[in-house]
Amino acid sequence: RFLPVLLIASASLLHGAVALPKISAPHSSTTDTETVFSGGARLTYENLLLLADEIHYNPKTQVAHAIGNVTLTRGTQRMLADEMTYNLTDKTYTVKNVRAGEPPYYISGSAVEGGPESVIIHDAILTFSDPNILTPTLTAGSLTYIPGDSVKTKNAQIGVGSFRPIPVPSYKQSVKDPIF
Repeated sequence: RFLPVLLIASASLLHGAVALPKISAPHSSTTDTETVFSGGARLTYENLLLLADEIHYNPKTQVAHAIGNVTLTRGTQRMLADEMTYNLTDKTYTVKNVRAGEPPYYISGSAVEGGPESVIIHDAILTFSDPNILTPTLTAGSLTYIPGDSVKTKNAQIGVGSFRPIPVPSYKQSVKDPIF
């Protein structure tokens, strides 16, 4: 007679269950608040793959802090960085020294903050194709990248390679449109 109550309680617990990431590394150690995975750590969660020399993971906050040779891959997007903090709950992140791209755009910057909807890159350098000395290039104090949609900025400079003499007060470009 308690079976229906048990089934309903189990169903409600399973419905509210949070999916956990899969994390692996050659070495790991645990503290009161986190587990440190080192020696080439790998975290997979939904459609996300996070690789780094070391990943500190806090299961209570669901935050992963990756350090050294960080690579974040989510769908067609790929981001390389020195350091990254990723919140698995709301899919937001902060990054130091980033390099990212979604062809035909390649972006680098000193810091990034954002999530799946938009990304703000500070001290941004945007190249329109593979970076080289003859590639059209844009620099800006900050640049907003909307994955699969557009790039926009204010007070930028545009040019070729490292020579960017043309000021651009406002810039917005669809990633689906031709470069110019």
